[in-house]
Amino acid sequence: MNDDQRADRAAAKGDYRAALDHLHRARAADPEPSLPRALKMAAMARALGDADAAARHVHEALVLDPLDLSALLLKATMLHNAGNPDAGEIYGRALAQVEEPAPPHLAPVLQVARQRYAAWQAETRDRLLDRAGAVAPITPALRAFVDASLHLASPEREGPTHYCYPGLTTAGFHDRANFPWLARLEAMSATIERELAAILQVSTGRPYIQYPDHVPVDQWQVLNGSADWSAIHLIERGVVSDLARRHCPETLALLETLPQPGVAGIGPNAMFSLLAPHTHIPPHTGITNTRLICHLPLVTPPGCWFRVGDETRPWQMGEAMVFDDTIEHEAMNPTDHMRAVLIFDIWHPDMDEDARRGVGAVMAASGVLHAL
Repeated sequence: MNDDQRADRAAAKGDYRAALDHLHRARAADPEPSLPRALKMAAMARALGDADAAARHVHEALVLDPLDLSALLLKATMLHNAGNPDAGEIYGRALAQVEEPAPPHLAPVLQVARQRYAAWQAETRDRLLDRAGAVAPITPALRAFVDASLHLASPEREGPTHYCYPGLTTAGFHDRANFPWLARLEAMSATIERELAAILQVSTGRPYIQYPDHVPVDQWQVLNGSADWSAIHLIERGVVSDLARRHCPETLALLETLPQPGVAGIGPNAMFSLLAPHTHIPPHTGITNTRLICHLPLVTPPGCWFRVGDETRPWQMGEAMVFDDTIEHEAMNPTDHMRAVLIFDIWHPDMDEDARRGVGAVMAASGVLHAL
């Protein structure tokens, strides 16, 4: 009998201390990460009242499998018992992993999870609508926006990963005629390129994709933490970088004249996006259709391309494009040279000031961070 088996026997007898000791010895003898062992260690630590150790072991389990149902349920339960409001969202993430018919032994746990998740949805809905109502009229569209974000109703369309506002024009590449300021932007291309060159003398940015180990990365596995797709952030979640102030004053001055989403703790955002030679950005979608994305190509080796939906375009120096990033899109630099693009977000032009204020209040209060 090995130590894992001895741990199971001790746990069955209610001797959780002995079980945990056996599990520690098993891990010392075989340090290869093990999801079942991490979950057992979390359960034993929790049974012994050691919440910190239990949380560490649950984290270990989620690093091994960020979508493991048991680990998510255990994490949500511990957060709930600690009075942490994040428990509701984790319950929702766990319930999304349930495959019907669910294992019978999980039925009681899942029933509690569904009840707690429903309570969190209702409480969060009321809270978000209260925040929005303080600054804007609560319209049917805004209610639908909140309900879809909380999975209380189906969104108007597929695409946005978090927020879908009904009634907005949907298009891959948007008509330039809707953005008369594009001419001013393009006229500044040479100046912005010079400021990019200046900032590149002191910084090459940081990897754009940076997910923690316990968060599902799906298609981002290859690029997670990689400098192959890096960003020099000029404005990040509404905060202007010191580097940008020093090296990109004219770019910042121009951005201040554009309809960027000013949402507390979330936006606006603007960056120089640097794509290394022979690097592919895989197909993906953005979090909300309330904003659009503008690209201003600055360094564009021939052969680089960008696809939104079923349309693929080459990047051309100084030729801006506005697109909806909630439609699947991808990019490729097949060349031997770096590609650089100025990227920033703007409000969807169909949204009036009331809609912008209401949406901004909801997003700021929800805690979901904006990502380009």
